[in-house]
Amino acid sequence: MAIDSKFYQVAKPLTLADVQKMAALEVLSDRGHLITHACAPDEAQTGALIFIGSKDYLAQLSHVAGITILTTSDLAPSCPDEASIVVSKAPRVAFAQILAALYQQDVKAVIADTAQIAPDASIGRNVSIGDYAIIEAGAVIGEDVVIGAHCVIGAQCQIGAKTIIKSHVAIHCAYIGENALIEAHAVIGKSGFGFEMTATGAVMIPHLGTVQLGNHVHIGAHSVVDKGVLGATIIADDVMIDNHVHVAHNVQIGEKCIILAQVGIAGSAVIGKNVILAGQVGVKDHVTIADRVVILSAAKVTKNIEEAGTYGGYPAIPAKQHWREQVALRKLAAVKNGKGE
Repeated sequence: MAIDSKFYQVAKPLTLADVQKMAALEVLSDRGHLITHACAPDEAQTGALIFIGSKDYLAQLSHVAGITILTTSDLAPSCPDEASIVVSKAPRVAFAQILAALYQQDVKAVIADTAQIAPDASIGRNVSIGDYAIIEAGAVIGEDVVIGAHCVIGAQCQIGAKTIIKSHVAIHCAYIGENALIEAHAVIGKSGFGFEMTATGAVMIPHLGTVQLGNHVHIGAHSVVDKGVLGATIIADDVMIDNHVHVAHNVQIGEKCIILAQVGIAGSAVIGKNVILAGQVGVKDHVTIADRVVILSAAKVTKNIEEAGTYGGYPAIPAKQHWREQVALRKLAAVKNGKGE
């Protein structure tokens, strides 16, 4: 599919010298082509940047003259001679970096007339604030921050430089690092679901803590990060959180974790570094997950996981053991069905 130019305009054409400055690339063949757009192989036209990740993509090329191909060293010899060819050990990363530069859109630093900004809020240089956004007392907004329409940045919150906050986001009692991205309708810093039940009803426990987000953190649309009861809910640098994720009070998430859609992490759980929680994983309160653990989709973590590895099932156990048990259950079911039971 082609990139729709109504929504994404090319900032400026790029030469191979330009892209070498932004990505780790080796130029095998420079035909002097400008890169004017990016598209899929079957829609290639002069000026296109094409990512070739397999020989199947090569077979789909609809046009070869005047294009630039980004690929691996193994696939490069199979590429057409008419094309400019660049290779990378991490071609998908390089492709992402080039796309970001090719389609980089300058955001004008405009503060909407309808935005409400407290007199003592601190607003850095080149900040953009959308319609009907509210910046409450004592908030500190760093340089080059973008705050979308209808956002609420609560009193005393701090937003680091170059962070982008999409529309309808609510942030309270939070410290947000630099270069973060918070997608639409996320909620950061609400009170958690803490209460004690008595004979006369529930007594809610006040949440008097904060949220601390590191640098380069991504929070997906409609995700919620609760503030701590007394201390902080902490999400470290380079954590990627998908849409519809719930992070409860006082959870700690280590660096470079990836948390997919519909994950729920209960209060005071501790997630190590480089952990992957696949879709719909549930993590019980107060459990600890070690570094470099992968939890498979829909698994439920009910006790501490102390060693790196892949886990699945309910309760989550090492994946090989989980699959062996599943096979055994299917065989047992087949035997019973064969007997008419």
